[in-house]
Amino acid sequence: MTADPVRLQAYFPKDMYEQLRHESLRLGLSMAEVIRQAVQEYLQKENDVPHPEDPIWRITELAATYGSSHLRDGAENHDRYIYDEDTK
Repeated sequence: MTADPVRLQAYFPKDMYEQLRHESLRLGLSMAEVIRQAVQEYLQKENDVPHPEDPIWRITELAATYGSSHLRDGAENHDRYIYDEDTK
């Protein structure tokens, strides 16, 4: 736990509380620690943004380039066109 923790009180539906209690027993952790880990995981997922250099962000440029072409395999080979990779 980080320094200077802040106390928080929360109310849970009984079934959720029982699931939390069961999980904490299964993991050998306090219920508070299970909640902290779940919140940390949630916050990390919420803050995960694809890297700006990821070619997927070029999708509008690719659409302009390939959109007027006569590609017939875009659905099957989209990775090849987006990431300049062979998928085979």
